Amino acid sequence: MISYNELLDHEYNIIFDLLNNAVPICSGINLEYFFSYIDNDVYGCSTKLPHNVTSLIGVINGYQSDLQLGLSSQMVEIHQPYRLFVLVISNLDAIKNILEQENKFKILVTNNWISLGVHNTQDNKIYLYESNKFKEFSSTGASLNYSNIEQEILNQSNHLDFGQLVI
Repeated sequence: MISYNELLDHEYNIIFDLLNNAVPICSGINLEYFFSYIDNDVYGCSTKLPHNVTSLIGVINGYQSDLQLGLSSQMVEIHQPYRLFVLVISNLDAIKNILEQENKFKILVTNNWISLGVHNTQDNKIYLYESNKFKEFSSTGASLNYSNIEQEILNQSNHLDFGQLVI
């Protein structure tokens, strides 16, 4: 969470800099987890056990392998593969202005690498960016359904359940 006061940013320079510096870093981390989870052998680096660090830029499996730059299966096995959702609390016009310019944030949003929501401070409504335009978010009142994929992964990977140390 980054604190932002739109009353001090009449030309949208501060929010432009915030979104173009923080969001690419967060999305890079998110996408590394996302792709390493989706296909760990191709985008990740498989298991940590036989790894050898190579040139301080990646790892190889054993002594003969291709350089692997993704995350190991031990890092991503308990994460659900979701794309990053960024919620910006600001004037909707400021975000529209930023998306009209060429910048890193625009590339991430318009190419659907991340999802964007804006809590418009002018009308106190939330807008989602979909199909290159903002649409007002409306809750259907349905309850959220979260899966228990973490427990399924732990069970499939032969991990031990949490225990208790008695002294």
